[in-house]
Amino acid sequence: MPYFDPYFFEELKKQILKIAGYTDLIPANCKAISSLIEAKTRQKISETTLKRIFGFAYSKFQPSLFTLDAMSKYCGYRSWNDFCENQEEHTVKPASAVANKNTLSQNAGKITQFTLQALKNKSGIPYYLTINRKFMDDHFDLFLNGPYNATIIAGPAGYGKTIALCHWIDERLALKASKSNDDNILFFSLNALMNVFFTGRDLNEWLLALLGYSADQDISSFLELKQKHKGYFILVIDGLDDHTFRNEQFQLLLSQVMDIFSFYKNYHWFKLVLTMRSATVINYRHVFEYDEPKWFRGFISNNDEVTNVPLFNISEIKRLCNKINPNVSHQVDIDAVKKINYPLYFQFYYKDQREDFSLKKLDQLHMYEVIATFILNKIYLGPNSSEKVLLINAICDKMDMTNRIYTVNKLDLDTEIKQYRSAYQDLLGIGYIKEINNSSNLNYLTAIHFGNNDFLAYTIAKRMLDDNGLAFDTGLVAGISKTFGDDTIKLYILKWCVIYALKSCQSVDLPLLYNAGLSPNEKLDIVVFLSDLFRKELTSSRNSEQANIHYLSAFSSGIFSHFLGLEYISPEYKRSLNSLLNFGLQDRDKILLHTTLAMIAFAELDVNQLEERLSHLRKFSAEDFEAFPVNPLACLETIYYYLKYGIIKKEAFAQLTKFYFNPRHSAYGGLKHANEVLYLLGASTLTICKRPHKIINMINAVKKVYHPKYGDEAPYHFLLNIIKTQAYLGMDKADDGLKLYHRLYETYQEHKKDYTPYMRASFYLLQLQVSIYVGKNQDIYDGIQTLLNLAEQYGFKLIKLNCLISILENRSSLKINNDFYKLLYHDFIKIIRESGFRGESFVGDSTVILNAG
Repeated sequence: MPYFDPYFFEELKKQILKIAGYTDLIPANCKAISSLIEAKTRQKISETTLKRIFGFAYSKFQPSLFTLDAMSKYCGYRSWNDFCENQEEHTVKPASAVANKNTLSQNAGKITQFTLQALKNKSGIPYYLTINRKFMDDHFDLFLNGPYNATIIAGPAGYGKTIALCHWIDERLALKASKSNDDNILFFSLNALMNVFFTGRDLNEWLLALLGYSADQDISSFLELKQKHKGYFILVIDGLDDHTFRNEQFQLLLSQVMDIFSFYKNYHWFKLVLTMRSATVINYRHVFEYDEPKWFRGFISNNDEVTNVPLFNISEIKRLCNKINPNVSHQVDIDAVKKINYPLYFQFYYKDQREDFSLKKLDQLHMYEVIATFILNKIYLGPNSSEKVLLINAICDKMDMTNRIYTVNKLDLDTEIKQYRSAYQDLLGIGYIKEINNSSNLNYLTAIHFGNNDFLAYTIAKRMLDDNGLAFDTGLVAGISKTFGDDTIKLYILKWCVIYALKSCQSVDLPLLYNAGLSPNEKLDIVVFLSDLFRKELTSSRNSEQANIHYLSAFSSGIFSHFLGLEYISPEYKRSLNSLLNFGLQDRDKILLHTTLAMIAFAELDVNQLEERLSHLRKFSAEDFEAFPVNPLACLETIYYYLKYGIIKKEAFAQLTKFYFNPRHSAYGGLKHANEVLYLLGASTLTICKRPHKIINMINAVKKVYHPKYGDEAPYHFLLNIIKTQAYLGMDKADDGLKLYHRLYETYQEHKKDYTPYMRASFYLLQLQVSIYVGKNQDIYDGIQTLLNLAEQYGFKLIKLNCLISILENRSSLKINNDFYKLLYHDFIKIIRESGFRGESFVGDSTVILNAG
């Protein structure tokens, strides 16, 4: 009798579970089984060994004879050899095709159920809270009903391949139980394959043995049965990836899998399903021969040309949220999807919020925290932690970051990989790094990539901090700016550095961050990020009083002014400014903050918020406003009374007229961002008096005393020039207006990818007004929907309202059809009624719109 027989070993495992009384085994049960075996046989098999035997842990070697004997004795036999002899004597070959069919179905079913249970127990989110995914149903519908024999479910680590597959198999087995199909599914994971591979057993023979076929029956009996069987035989191997093996070992294993495919590929009933990481598929795509019609590629969803597993969509995220916490109404918007559509990140977020799960707590800061927690657990606290850090640093050091090359040739890391072999395999295993083989017939090229951009940005940030003595200062920011230029990864690197600086109680200088060459869009991002970070650190119970004082003092040096800017107007920016009200601000800063929030309320046509901000501003004394070049309270009250009641308060107009005849700069001259908000407020206020030349005078006066050192592309100049262009057109100074518009147009085309949503919407409105002015109807139709969609998405109701007014007042010349007109008119009335303002305040003396209904 041979020392080890896989078929008899599987029978022995079944008997142990039956005697121990377990039907669905989980890892925790292995400890109890260990105690039962020791109590009965006086021989101890450790819990870890049993986990390897039952597939819950990786096993490189076959069980020892001692283990086999102890397990056999527990089942009532004298030894392993006695058990094997007994099995040979009592094994009865099936007498008929019906018996063979039942044997095949039962054996495949048992193995599949065991694999399912093992994989479900490893799910990061409890399996009963996970969902099935439509892409998997679509994939298998085409695969099973097409002329294919094999397919690969391919996606990066953490894409949810295994759980999605488990759901599909569960549903397929339920259909079999209801007699809706007659398929046999044999499902196992890589762990089982590895156990067989390292014993030197032929994979095909092992599979047949698992299904109940002895050596003298094997192939011929199996094929004869399947020819008579109507359903499919679906062989599913989960996690067939190369990171667990040495290259030559994986190639041998893959070769055996491909031998099985080659043998059965001409039988229509045979279906092979593999789940693999995208990197593995890329590295071995020459083996799979995708050009052969027997392989089904699925729906490729990534530019790597192999990934066919998509990220979560809105519907799937909502279903997950409702299943995890059905007691909460989950609002899933586009921003939330962007943060959490990566299944691995959703899992991180769930683990952090499992007690009271809701997406309401989700912001970009939270995502940084879950990524940091993953790195802490998997890199810094896991096995081979110091070796992993050294290897990650080596990869980072060998990247050509100046030329934006964030990969490393594997040959350049050969020494480090050999030195830290286990750490390298661990990093591949958790998906922190991946290998991509792009070799050609003339050149070997295997590149090492980081698993995703988040891991890359974190690694670079940590390395640059280490090289700078862990100090967040001018040298660090200058180095990041010089190295990464306008690369989008620069912002994420800066954020990680800011997080480290605040956690270590270092000063975070926002003007210093601005000097990193950030675009307006990136500045908006960093403003929202910093305010969230400050708020969270201040409200955290973990922080000491000294740390809180540190965060509050950050605003004493003028940093607060850099949080201000009308170009940032958005729901996220409003939330950030509201959070800053909790800081110990000076009266001057409180006035500026309430002023900016009031202007956001004006842009959103939110009369209640505007009244609230005015109420706060009225609590300050008249002397508190004297230091400002433009009195924000006077301007805001003028806007409010005109829009709400149609009353024109002349105090602000008098002050602004006095200003442009005798302009003066702010007493707080260094706070340029605050001054820009006030100058834009003053120019906007003058639009109410319907005298465009006053706006031109105001803007020209400002330029005499305020000379910021940036060009037309800067947000302040860009928004101010939009107001100036509108004023020129209102004065019928077409030459001046169109000349300035063409300058703005060129600037916009060059920098539009860097501009904030509010800047883009403001320009689209101007573009519409200019097109109407010059009669370019086609340009109008092309841009209307873009503008309306953008305004709707970000709540720019004032811009949307002005867009509607411009179109409705020019109905005849634009030749707008009646249905479209009614739709626009309905939106106009809806905005006016919801705002609480007078419609006449926006359309003036025109009755064309107000009487249209």
